[in-house]
Amino acid sequence: MLAPKKPVDTLRSLAAPRELIEWVRKMPADEAVRRAWIDVTKVDWLPYLALLRGLTKDAVVRATCVCAAELAAPALGSPEGQRIAAVLADPSTLAAAEQQLDDLRLAILAHGDRPDPPPWMFWCKLTLELARAVRRGNSLIGVGLALRMMVASGGRRASTDLIARYRDHLLMS
Repeated sequence: MLAPKKPVDTLRSLAAPRELIEWVRKMPADEAVRRAWIDVTKVDWLPYLALLRGLTKDAVVRATCVCAAELAAPALGSPEGQRIAAVLADPSTLAAAEQQLDDLRLAILAHGDRPDPPPWMFWCKLTLELARAVRRGNSLIGVGLALRMMVASGGRRASTDLIARYRDHLLMS
């Protein structure tokens, strides 16, 4: 009979961030999953911890889309924003989202580095990054990037707030 994998071994097999693996490695193996889930300090570690807890990658992607849609809602009132919101509302469309939103990607490129981009542009970039990773079969990379983008856009308290919000959505999955 094979012994169950240690949490750090599972994290390594998922290609989790090295910093997360080292943090979990310092915890007693029998309580590492629970402690890490409760004490996590970086939102982009939560997807890996969710998988340790038995959630699926699809559930992780869904929770990411729900969080993004909630946070983006005030910025997505335009026709462009409504298209982005539709993709976030149905994560099964992510694999085709790059094609669906290609005209918006071109608009972002045309806008360049000029100041004051329309608010939908940030959320389109986030959605396209997530879509690209999902299409390539590497959803955790896209989820991590999307979560870091959400934190970066939210200011000082964004990380703590997003950890709580994201954990709640993962638990509802």
